[in-house]
Amino acid sequence: AALAAAVLPVLASLVGTVAGSGVPPIASSTNLQKQALVRLQRHPEVCLALPDAPLPGYKPVILECSAAAPNMRFMVPDIGTRGWIQSAANPALCLDAPGGPKLQFWTCSESPADNILWHIDE
Repeated sequence: AALAAAVLPVLASLVGTVAGSGVPPIASSTNLQKQALVRLQRHPEVCLALPDAPLPGYKPVILECSAAAPNMRFMVPDIGTRGWIQSAANPALCLDAPGGPKLQFWTCSESPADNILWHIDE
């Protein structure tokens, strides 16, 4: 919990390391995406996760990574490209940066494009 409290305010600048799953790419509304875990660069042992039964406006959580956890599976753009980070369990929800250090999950079709486009680094 303390680690999550320390990293959530700066998550937007840390997201970037993507661990692929070998799951075949799927088509999305922005570009070709694959399912992956989203790890924090400074703490690769923890991953971005959705709370249980997420709804628009829910905040992301940071948990110990588990490839088997469905709430940690995201559809992400290819490394080196820009695109949406969508929940694999609920693809209508995108990781949204509405301003400042805040992050939330919001309906992809209702979010301003600048809020939901992410550049994925190695």
